[in-house]
Amino acid sequence: AYLHTRKILSIKSMAKNVECWTELQEIYEPDADHAGSGNLFEHLLEILRLEPYRNCAIQGLALSAGGLGDSVSQTAVGAMVKSVNEGGDSMLLTVAWELQAILARNAGVSRVVIPVMRTIDFLFSKAGLIDSGDVKLFEALLAEAWGSTRGCRDIVLLQVALSLIANLTYAKDPVFTASFYKLIASLVNRYPKIRRCAAEHLYMRIISFEEEEEEKFDVDRATELVTEVSWDTGAAAAIKTARLDLFACFGMEPPKK
Repeated sequence: AYLHTRKILSIKSMAKNVECWTELQEIYEPDADHAGSGNLFEHLLEILRLEPYRNCAIQGLALSAGGLGDSVSQTAVGAMVKSVNEGGDSMLLTVAWELQAILARNAGVSRVVIPVMRTIDFLFSKAGLIDSGDVKLFEALLAEAWGSTRGCRDIVLLQVALSLIANLTYAKDPVFTASFYKLIASLVNRYPKIRRCAAEHLYMRIISFEEEEEEKFDVDRATELVTEVSWDTGAAAAIKTARLDLFACFGMEPPKK
């Protein structure tokens, strides 16, 4: 794609039909002898600063960054993190909102949703999104993550969605309560692996509670339930009872169903 774009940009008569022609010439250098070297993701990050192409660039980076952990994924992650770090909160939020929009446009399309959610996870873990985002953004992300789990039979998608929801539990209220509630609700998912996944995320969040949170909730009982109940292999009745107890530990009303 990079080489084909350079060829197009080398056709001078195309200038009037291509937005940001001058900026693209500087980025792709179509008249240079070399064809690009090193990390092309970093080389092309300048495109994120061009409004007409930003959304497509973000989606392309996300689909690469959220891959299966190969070298391409790692390179794309590094490039995206570098871009948002250099661009500050403004760039970080621009990228995050566009990723949310991609999720909304592609609801139910696993091949897009999975890598995009993984990329959002990277923004939490490597770019400090939890400190830069606001309630509106986090609620929008939570809605997409939770919505993707309804009726879902894709184990990988369910795992990725739970990971995103778990990241959102580190936000302040009302996002904390809403996302934490959904993790507890997931403990009765039809798939044993997903129930175990939800329990593990809950455990990691519970042991990270600050002192004021420990005083507010029944943390000791919650920790006991999360660690001692066999969420993946236990009897359905025992799992449902333990989940009800967990809701009570955090002063939450369980779902009616």
